[in-house]
Amino acid sequence: MGNSAISSGIITPRISYQRTFINADLATGVLTVTHNLNSNYVIVAVYDNNSKQIGPDDITLTSVNALTIDLTSYGTLTGTWSCIVIEQGATTSVVPTTIQDSTGNNQIVAGADNTIKMKTNSVQRLVLDNGGDIYTVAWTDYFSTSTKVGWSSPSGSIFYKLIGKILFVSYEIDGTSNDTVTHFTLPYSRPADSNMYMDFSCTFKNAGSYSATPGMVEIANSSNVVNFYTSFAGGAWTGSSEKLVRGQFWIEIA
Repeated sequence: MGNSAISSGIITPRISYQRTFINADLATGVLTVTHNLNSNYVIVAVYDNNSKQIGPDDITLTSVNALTIDLTSYGTLTGTWSCIVIEQGATTSVVPTTIQDSTGNNQIVAGADNTIKMKTNSVQRLVLDNGGDIYTVAWTDYFSTSTKVGWSSPSGSIFYKLIGKILFVSYEIDGTSNDTVTHFTLPYSRPADSNMYMDFSCTFKNAGSYSATPGMVEIANSSNVVNFYTSFAGGAWTGSSEKLVRGQFWIEIA
């Protein structure tokens, strides 16, 4: 996200070793660290004189109590650097950790409820729960906002859920027909250059009767309008009596 910051993350090691060092402590660009943790596997972190974590050229475990850190590519070190060695088995606390940009509007939050939440432009977009499920916040009903054409007083629902750039839609609209065309709008449009044909089937009533064959749902490129037809040949609707459409579909958004 650029200019990011990390806050409130805490690592609680079981046993650890920490030291500072300067350029004079290196031998041909290599620092020898005697940590005495009696462990074959440890985690090593190195920080420069600006408290920035850096990636060493190499780390070699020379024994269960010592290791070497190769910093040759960094040349002559300026100021005081530091390193920390953590024994395998260190644990991470459940204190929430936040990664965010300088505005604070875009965040990734690891919560105490064992979830990871992602926000963009201050709106929560995605959640990863402790069971491994990926989901957004609750389905949103767009019915009252959507422009619906083809009914005099329609009722029903138009639920949508956005995961990444894939929009999932589940809908049911019922009412008295007042037009031979039928469509409603979505909060997002399809891409202009999409090479995919987006035709779906739906359950429908026309002139008060359910059809034994499915109707067609079509969304054109660069459009947020969902068009309905009484057949895959583009059949028109009766402009009176009860009309109902019901179904689900997904689209890629622009």
